[in-house]
Amino acid sequence: MLASACPGWVCYAEKTQSESLLPFIASTKSPQAVMGSLVKRVLAPRLGVIDPAKLYHCTVMPCYDKKLEASRTELTLEGTQAQGASGGYADFVFRTAAEQLFGRHLPPGPLPYQTLRNADFQEVLLRDEASGEVLLRCAIANGFRNIQTLMRKIRMGRCEYDYIEVRLKEYGSQLIEVSDNGSGVKAEDYQALTLKYHTSKLQTFADLAGLNTFGFRGEALSSLCALAHVSVVTCTQGQEAGVRLEYAHSGQLVSQEPCPRAVGTTVALKALFSTLPVRHK
Repeated sequence: MLASACPGWVCYAEKTQSESLLPFIASTKSPQAVMGSLVKRVLAPRLGVIDPAKLYHCTVMPCYDKKLEASRTELTLEGTQAQGASGGYADFVFRTAAEQLFGRHLPPGPLPYQTLRNADFQEVLLRDEASGEVLLRCAIANGFRNIQTLMRKIRMGRCEYDYIEVRLKEYGSQLIEVSDNGSGVKAEDYQALTLKYHTSKLQTFADLAGLNTFGFRGEALSSLCALAHVSVVTCTQGQEAGVRLEYAHSGQLVSQEPCPRAVGTTVALKALFSTLPVRHK
């Protein structure tokens, strides 16, 4: 089971990992959605409010992505639960599963989480007291690098965890990393990658008639350069090694050096909104 209170991650999962991931995402509502249901369904009648639409539920959140959750049709009064909006329940889930599945009542206090491959990935185990066999395995994964590693394991059927809680590190402001196993970026395109209008998929004016998204102008990476520190690691078929590319906020390529990488591309954003402190807050 996968759970997360981050709507941005849920949106990422739905758009990029739909077939392999969605069956494992918890259907439990997030704290924001639970409180909204209580206000509309329980509090409204007690206050004598006949039309729940006239009773407003306002939440103050540290992340703009919460607007994504609030706008989901599944979270309207007549709708159903939003898929994948659970989060922050790792301790409760682990304790409840231990007691109901294995008859083990865990003592109060912090659970014995262990840090594994890095400080942003932790796991907690429940073992059989006699044999030492692992009965229950839960994990907390922070940041896209750890999340993508888990996604690959799930797609390959090699994920050993019963429950995983997903969290973005500082809501993605410290690091967002996306990788693919495509054909990589050719050397002649290294600079064009982050310049405005250089990566548009339009070939002729006639292509404008078939647009169904706003992502046709070739401005994505250029805009991200203005907001964060952007680096790209890429490798094409036939290259002896990959290349790490570093870009300035203007989109200009400032450095490149050899870097181990299989064929494909990884784009990393660090210190998102560091150039716009007001938006970062």
